[in-house]
Amino acid sequence: GDIGEMVVYKQVLTNAQRLTVSRALCSRWRAQRCDPPGFAGNFVFSWQGVSGLSLVENAATPKGRIQRLSGSDGYAKIRFRTENGTALDGVHFTSLAGSVDWKHGDSSERVVDVMTLLGGTAFVGDAPGRIDLVGRRFTVVLDTGRSFEAPYIAADSDILIVNDVPGIGAALPRSTPTAGGSIVTIQGFHFGKSDATGFVLPAVAPLKVEASIGDTKCESTTWLSASSLACEAPRGKGANLPVSVKVQVACP
Repeated sequence: GDIGEMVVYKQVLTNAQRLTVSRALCSRWRAQRCDPPGFAGNFVFSWQGVSGLSLVENAATPKGRIQRLSGSDGYAKIRFRTENGTALDGVHFTSLAGSVDWKHGDSSERVVDVMTLLGGTAFVGDAPGRIDLVGRRFTVVLDTGRSFEAPYIAADSDILIVNDVPGIGAALPRSTPTAGGSIVTIQGFHFGKSDATGFVLPAVAPLKVEASIGDTKCESTTWLSASSLACEAPRGKGANLPVSVKVQVACP
């Protein structure tokens, strides 16, 4: 029969390309015997543009990022997911899982969506006066499987959700004349301004703060500090009336 024609392609590699190919093959097949030893990288999760996850009204959940640090040998693939802690998937946040990968020599960061926060009221504690505002936690897990061609490090990240909801500890004095006009000092926390990165320090007055006694707003509310407000008591009667505070901040 006829003998088919065989065509051979030849590519001329530069010295830099030869070194890249040689390093990739060495990392895959020889690992620690390479010089220097092959290392796929240290894979780290963090938030893009912010230092932590802060519960701020009307603020979007920030993007996450996965970085490949201190090495880029071989192909690498990371699967990311969340694990419940004191914050629960479906109750306090919605989990979003996925995967990202890198070619040999690529060390650029990957931007990912790992979760979406649900309503802020879920993070208010059950103690009287809503004093117990302990931050809830969950874990971002980096799964590696067998998708690496060189040794690697991939650590899970413990994520704290910072609670920006104001809380009230006390209102002094405990009783005022029914005619109103007396000054009631409200003591608590988280009365200051916050933004997508958390609380502004040193403390700054928010855009607006409004206190109420029972269902009636104070005649005026004066911001004194992040833990103290002055309420001009409204006219009226009642006993054991609850005190509430609403803090308005300018969010992006």
